[in-house]
Amino acid sequence: MTTPVPAATRVVTLIREPTGTPRADDFAVVERPLAEPGPGAVVVRVRAFRVSASLLAMVGGGRERRGVPFPPVAVGDALYGAAMGTVLAAPSGGPITVGDTVIHHLGWRDYAVLPVRDCRMVPADVSPAVALGFGGTAYAALTRGTRVHPGDTVLVTAGGSAIGAMAGQIARILGAGRVLATASDRSRGDRLMAELGYDAVVTRDRPLDAQLGQAAPDGLDVVIDNVGGEQLAAAVRAARPHARYVLLGSLAGQLGGDSTVQLDGGLFAPLRITLRGYSSDDDPDAEAEWRERSAAWIADGQLVPAGATVGDSSAPPRR
Repeated sequence: MTTPVPAATRVVTLIREPTGTPRADDFAVVERPLAEPGPGAVVVRVRAFRVSASLLAMVGGGRERRGVPFPPVAVGDALYGAAMGTVLAAPSGGPITVGDTVIHHLGWRDYAVLPVRDCRMVPADVSPAVALGFGGTAYAALTRGTRVHPGDTVLVTAGGSAIGAMAGQIARILGAGRVLATASDRSRGDRLMAELGYDAVVTRDRPLDAQLGQAAPDGLDVVIDNVGGEQLAAAVRAARPHARYVLLGSLAGQLGGDSTVQLDGGLFAPLRITLRGYSSDDDPDAEAEWRERSAAWIADGQLVPAGATVGDSSAPPRR
């Protein structure tokens, strides 16, 4: 079954290799012809797409790309990323039909033509914040990357980022006794406490160790780190025995700061600290579990979908 296919689509493209942090004028919105879908392909009207920090590495040109699992974006290429949309045209008799809502990888445009196999159906009433957000990553980190024990004190660095905003709420639901975050300044910290329910927020505009000592006088049990750099180092210095650290990203480096970190190795053995780099790709079974549990949590008001950054809590740490 098919419907008329638009003749063209707007696409965001890279027009200049960024030097340092990308600027708006490194990109342009251009109109390109939209190909007719071939056999086994669908046309999707994009409703929303994800803006991810990983894009900084993808458009980085000669920057270090070690560990980046996505193809680079060259000058002249269209940007891409997770997107949600409505199917306008689809093959007859296939698993996806006109009107279905799907997730795919061709965001940053109005319309996308892509193979059916590259789409995943989602309920039409699921909000883009849930479908495209990083709640699944946060959930996997807190249920597979480590486990939250009842009463744990949990710190989420970049607590208002796409992953952090969900991780803080999920940690609470899973039984954490006290949930803390990091943010760039006091005003943003106050917003995180008001909007996402953090018990305290540590800000990079004041000494981190003193703030952590006050916010978590008995130390930290679990840390979900999205930043690296001095925020991670300070969090390790605040560890309790058997503390578990799950490293998901390094926003400090991606946003123009320094994500390198010097840790006190003398703490790890005596305190039995574990430090683990983690990707939710390691546990694909967590995604279906997350969708089921998050729907119930949202319905009963325990979880507020957070698909975009709240404030600027992921800014590079101040030394």
